[in-house]
Amino acid sequence: MEDMVVFKNITKKYPGVVALDDVSFSIQKGEIHAIVGENGAGKSTLMHILGGEIQPDGGEIIYKGKPVVISDPHAARLMGISIVYQELKLCPNLSVVENINLGREKRTNWKEMCQECSQVLQSLGAHINPRSLVKNLSIAEQQMVEIAKAISLQSEVLILDEPNSALTINETEKLFRNLLNLKAQGVTIIFISHRLEEVFKISDRISVLRDGKYLGTFPTGEITIDQVVTLIAGKKLVSELSQKTRRNMEGNRLVLEAKNLGRGRYFKDVSFQLYEKEILGIYGLQGSGRTELLESIFGITRLDQGEIFLFGKKANFTSPKQAIKNGFAMVPEDRRKTGLFSNLDVKDNINMSNPEEIAPIGVIRKKKVVDIAKKLVQSLSIKVGSVSQMVKNLSGGNQQKVIISRWLATHPKIFLVDELTRGIDVGAKAEIYRILQRLRNEGLSILLVSSELQEVLAECDRILVMRNGTLVANLFGEQVDKETVLKYALKG
Repeated sequence: MEDMVVFKNITKKYPGVVALDDVSFSIQKGEIHAIVGENGAGKSTLMHILGGEIQPDGGEIIYKGKPVVISDPHAARLMGISIVYQELKLCPNLSVVENINLGREKRTNWKEMCQECSQVLQSLGAHINPRSLVKNLSIAEQQMVEIAKAISLQSEVLILDEPNSALTINETEKLFRNLLNLKAQGVTIIFISHRLEEVFKISDRISVLRDGKYLGTFPTGEITIDQVVTLIAGKKLVSELSQKTRRNMEGNRLVLEAKNLGRGRYFKDVSFQLYEKEILGIYGLQGSGRTELLESIFGITRLDQGEIFLFGKKANFTSPKQAIKNGFAMVPEDRRKTGLFSNLDVKDNINMSNPEEIAPIGVIRKKKVVDIAKKLVQSLSIKVGSVSQMVKNLSGGNQQKVIISRWLATHPKIFLVDELTRGIDVGAKAEIYRILQRLRNEGLSILLVSSELQEVLAECDRILVMRNGTLVANLFGEQVDKETVLKYALKG
């Protein structure tokens, strides 16, 4: 096959960091080429260079057989190169059709623009009204609008950076079918994802980067996931729980009991038990009610029905403050939007939920703030220059560790975690899994919500499966396997 894009000795340096170090490899025309690596490996930097967002310090790009300088994103689009970023770049106060046509408005009437927009969205299996304001869409729907915008440009090279991080299984399947259709039409697709199972499902070849260096390109059928993980991380990473038999925890002390919980259209008649030193997983497709259930338990939203018992005593909370005082902690689904105070540093983020300890008489003890932060940074191996570093400048994995640290500072008994490792590289995932196992062994009870099936299979003692707001299965031991969990999640 002929080469569509060739990177030759691409180098990019920032103060104190070599983001890309003499990277050379090629991407063939009409293939789906995956690029994998940890956060900071250089994947996004390389794609920013190809997309015209930044310029390399050295090397060159050969595009369709000719050396090119891609001066800016507009130049990239004119060449037929489009990119869908992980961080959505939409105008929330504009409609879907306005976003898709932004900067290239056609001299046709509004009705025709809406019809064309609708056709693109329908081709992706997205039932979205083109006239809807983007701010009123879900994250998954906004992601589909971004993808539709790129596809509508009829690009020759389509770059997708974590394109399905907020999509359901069904939406992801539709996306993959469309990518295969685009590939059949000769479109070259560059696919970046931390979800290696999906990488192996959709890609033709896989290129691996680590610490800014290129480690090789491999036909997908000639390498295993374990081999790729070892290349990415530089060592073999095995979940501590995946090697042991899941346990029925009913012999342990009962910590939390939910009886017939319900909230509006989100979930109903949900009952379960959480035991001491247990990691209890909740798996289900997006919209199954998982996140809403956690929010109601934590007091963010109020239950319409049902009762919660903590160590045998009724504990329906009407605010997170009540839940925290009773030993609850919650890591939210969207760490950037609802988990981090991005304009604050690490020490202030860690101590944000701990006023009793850092200011017992209403005056903040600055030394105590620093001491608590330093202790937790060391305990969780958070990679920071100092506890005064701005949290927004940390990697995704280290940001998530900061959020975990904040709650550990409150000395919780029950940890509610929602999509704990979304958008985090495999090395950071393994570290966070080890933290979870350690916390469980120290006596915490953990309720883990995840849309990554492999995560709940590998890390949880039991698995609850939700579908359409209803709890449809409680699985442990030999009952747990991929096919069984998916059967309940998809069919009830």
